[in-house]
Amino acid sequence: MKNIVSAVASLGTTLLSPYNLYAQTTNPTVRGDLTIKDIFTRMTTFLDSTIPVLMILATVIFIWGVIRYVSAGGDEQQIQQGRKLIFWGIIALFIMIGMWGIVRLISGTLFGSQTPSPIPGPILDPFI
Repeated sequence: MKNIVSAVASLGTTLLSPYNLYAQTTNPTVRGDLTIKDIFTRMTTFLDSTIPVLMILATVIFIWGVIRYVSAGGDEQQIQQGRKLIFWGIIALFIMIGMWGIVRLISGTLFGSQTPSPIPGPILDPFI
């Protein structure tokens, strides 16, 4: 259990280190006129950058569950663990997609949107 906790902590630290570096390079300003639109913009920006990482993690959990289920070899305990990982991987994906959709819906309803934004993900065009 300690190995799992330390692996998750080190993975989280590694994946969130760009946020730390970005925070150190920008020039933060203190404003007194923070509006609800600013809060939703910040929340949307944060979710757009973290949801792909969480979706990849949930997909890895799902695939790991499938591997454990297929390679169980008739061991009932391994089959149950595989089913549990598959179930929680799917639940995590649905929650994250739903969270992304709700924030986009509220933001678009309250503040309008010129273009519908796609589900966040990596940019695969090498010429950008």
